[in-house]
Amino acid sequence: MKLLTFLGVGTYNETVYYMDSHGEYPSRFAPAASWYFLHPDEMFVFLTEDASSQIYPQFLNALPSGAKVSPI
Repeated sequence: MKLLTFLGVGTYNETVYYMDSHGEYPSRFAPAASWYFLHPDEMFVFLTEDASSQIYPQFLNALPSGAKVSPI
């Protein structure tokens, strides 16, 4: 499965995401929770220029090591 998501510049607060069959996952980023729940083969992240430099590095740190992520 491939997962498509978007990131922009903004405030990303810690939230607890919930999926019935998978339980809870705390994260600042909804796509990180989607990764946790869905276990995609790859994630494509559409980014603004500012998000690429300001938010994307933080987002990558929120994902498990070895996650295959392609910025677009």
